[in-house]
Amino acid sequence: MSTTALTLEGGLAGPPSLFVVSLPRSLSSRIHRAAREALGLQDPAWTSSGEILNGDRFVLHGGSPHDSCRKYVREEDDRRAFAALGQFLSHVVQPRGFAYKDVAQPFVAARWLIQSDLPILRIRRPLADIAWSMLAQGWLYPARGRKGNVALIQGLAEAERALAALPGEVVDYDDLIASETALETVLVNLYSDRKIGPVRYLDDGFAKRRDAVLRRREEPRYRELEEEVRRAAGGLTEPANPRMTVSFGKPQ
Repeated sequence: MSTTALTLEGGLAGPPSLFVVSLPRSLSSRIHRAAREALGLQDPAWTSSGEILNGDRFVLHGGSPHDSCRKYVREEDDRRAFAALGQFLSHVVQPRGFAYKDVAQPFVAARWLIQSDLPILRIRRPLADIAWSMLAQGWLYPARGRKGNVALIQGLAEAERALAALPGEVVDYDDLIASETALETVLVNLYSDRKIGPVRYLDDGFAKRRDAVLRRREEPRYRELEEEVRRAAGGLTEPANPRMTVSFGKPQ
């Protein structure tokens, strides 16, 4: 292996590492890959799609490929696990040369990223879209063991509020599915001193899936979910990301 390759693997060269955050089912894997390629960043080889806080993605994970590891850890529920996950980030995230993402631990990621200096790209998708897709997949972990759609939606809304406190660039899901220009624009804003390569992620197959998602929004069940989202979000009175009591430090 060349000296250059060794330097890049160590995260000591290249542009500042990018961190992509979103709620689940928000096009994050596709956007992570497109951004990484446009910026010339690397993917951590020991996980997939840069998702370093999701045990389901680790190469050593030998169980079910979906939804078996613990997700949506919150400080008020398990302070020790919350602190350990933040320290894990501080140990493994390289400050340069890599692209990371998270959808599984929004409360940990939000707290840690606020204390970091990394460029942050947040994808924002309508909660009714996300709830529909997660219910269809049977992924109920944002509800944290509570029953019913309202608990799922409240968990998603709390996570969204935590991520909304982050600095960086925000791009809407609807803009991303309409044109690759939206991603190119936010990458230019985040890396204004660097030449951005081609941004490519839309194709004919994706266009068909996009059209199906947009048609879904006209269905009565989707309208009902939108109303549930409105009620659930309106019922949140406490901040989702409370005053910092744990400090994780910056990437080494």
